[in-house]
Amino acid sequence: MYLQTYTLTVALLVLLSHCSLGDDDDIEGPLMPVKADGGMYTTEEIIKERKHTGESHTVETEDGYKLTMFRVVQAKKPAIPVLFQHGYQASSDAWVTDPESLAFRLSDAGYDVWMTNARGNAYSRSHAKLKPEDKEFWDFSWHEMGMIDLPAAIDYVLNNTGQPSLHLIAHSMGTTVCFVMASSRPEYNQKLKSLVGLAPVAFLSKMVQMVGPEGMVEEMANKYMKQWKDSGKVELFPRKDLATDDKSQITCLDVEESYRDMCVDKIEEIQKVIGGAYIPAGTSLKTMEHFYQMSVTGIMKHYKFDSAEDNKKAYGSEEPPPYTDNFKKITAPTLLWSSDVDQIVMTKDVDDLVALLPNLVADNRLQDIDCFDHIAFLFPRQKSCIAERAKFYSSVLDAIQKLDKK
Repeated sequence: MYLQTYTLTVALLVLLSHCSLGDDDDIEGPLMPVKADGGMYTTEEIIKERKHTGESHTVETEDGYKLTMFRVVQAKKPAIPVLFQHGYQASSDAWVTDPESLAFRLSDAGYDVWMTNARGNAYSRSHAKLKPEDKEFWDFSWHEMGMIDLPAAIDYVLNNTGQPSLHLIAHSMGTTVCFVMASSRPEYNQKLKSLVGLAPVAFLSKMVQMVGPEGMVEEMANKYMKQWKDSGKVELFPRKDLATDDKSQITCLDVEESYRDMCVDKIEEIQKVIGGAYIPAGTSLKTMEHFYQMSVTGIMKHYKFDSAEDNKKAYGSEEPPPYTDNFKKITAPTLLWSSDVDQIVMTKDVDDLVALLPNLVADNRLQDIDCFDHIAFLFPRQKSCIAERAKFYSSVLDAIQKLDKK
């Protein structure tokens, strides 16, 4: 089933391929209460539902994107800020869906919690000049999220709190975004008390086996990539309430008919557990394509353009350079948490990453916990995993507090 789902979505909805929801009897859900009018909560409203006080903030990037950030208001002043960076096809909602989430645990411990929303997701579909209907709006990948969005968010938080540095916590593609920033804009390492990576994505050795030159789904992957790029569609799996433009948006309807029901069913399964259509939250096709390229090579490289000439113009070479060449510049204290049952990030991938990080403070490997897959760092809350998740949250909190005491 996993291979079928992955084949179906061609590495585009990593979300679908790495959500092991478990047996129905093992699921505690829905995690979100259903709104009376049937609509969806904003992150700020979810925070309120969880008996905390929330705020929303707008950050405009240097290239005009207007990003929405959310904050769990901390009564204690001054408080050390913690910034959460979400992963692929997710949003700030991911950090507060679980009523006992890491974000709330840190807030209750006295930290000033902030959450980003990358350009193009449900909360960040505004721009100073462009509209989501414009093709140019969607000309970005996780490179721009790391080079522009995340630095803008960090500067905003520090300017608003008056603090010199913050803790940065990221999951999955969120870690990829962090590695882009910390290696390509190394001055931001000085603004990080720590860089915490959950299910960190810098290498994808298993994906190479599936999508690479000899991978079992290479032909179908190439077919979908070409089909979608040629169609002119640029927005990938928008949040359900925003899926309105058939000309520019890719949804399950764009998957061939024999797999379409599987695509719909899998998304609905995830949304049922969460309690609403909070995932997928939307992104650009280029973001998925950049991950697809990573699936072929197995390593973080700059975006590969269609022609060698364009690559040479952008990078001075016909092939895009690896970000990993500059990982030695990631000097922020780095703490990693990974799981040996993760379907996306293999033990070898973590080993390769660890070997490159110059200031690795902790390498925490969760072992032989069957329920703790790639998405379990966030949700769903399997009953069999509640105790392990509590231990995980406590270990992150303890590690951060120890750094603050130094």
